[in-house]
Amino acid sequence: MGAGTLSFSAPLRERCGKVIAAMSFASHRSSCTPEDLSANVFPQFQQAASRVEATNMQFSIPRMDSNSIDHTPFDCTFA
Repeated sequence: MGAGTLSFSAPLRERCGKVIAAMSFASHRSSCTPEDLSANVFPQFQQAASRVEATNMQFSIPRMDSNSIDHTPFDCTFA
């Protein structure tokens, strides 16, 4: 990032809590202040990241099971 860049990011997790992606936002100090980002942009950014995670968790992971696809929710246990 260049000098004067302001940025923040949020991890996006799957239903077991594993980070699978990230969202980020960047701006330049000439466009907005750190206080403006903290007060106005960051809360909306956090809400957007939460909505993306919630949408992701609604989907099941298709699994192959003896010539058919099983759409049961993903099992988060590991052997």
